Amino acid sequence: MIKKIALALTMALAAGLSSASVSSAAAAPVREIWGSGLDACPQESLCLYQNDDFNGSSDARIWIVTGDVGNLSTYDANDRATSVYYNASHGSATLYANKHYNNGNLDDMLRLSGGDRYADLHESLPGLHGSDDDGERPATVKMNDRISSVTFSTF
Repeated sequence: MIKKIALALTMALAAGLSSASVSSAAAAPVREIWGSGLDACPQESLCLYQNDDFNGSSDARIWIVTGDVGNLSTYDANDRATSVYYNASHGSATLYANKHYNNGNLDDMLRLSGGDRYADLHESLPGLHGSDDDGERPATVKMNDRISSVTFSTF
């Protein structure tokens, strides 16, 4: 009888640990898939594509970002994106050239509104640069293989 109770408790504990692992994995703000094209990017997500033209016609890494991330290295996504798509109906996503939202440094940022997409981050893009005066100013930025952190804002 005691063995049966111990076995039942062990199984219940194991089931609890399994579901805790699943829910913490589901709560991660970044997940990686393989794919290509804009259709691979889920609704209300920011997608960072490994290659230009949204990975073209060949499957490659896509990092799906759904929450603020101070260090993309945690998800093996730091400085790896060559194209980006913000598949959202509202709000904005800000991509930073440095970890931890530029660490207070005055560096490049790219702010995306819902629906914005850039097929090639090698190009000069209308972005922002930190400024001592007001925090940020318009600038031309190149963000290829430079995205290290991301924040989201809602309107």
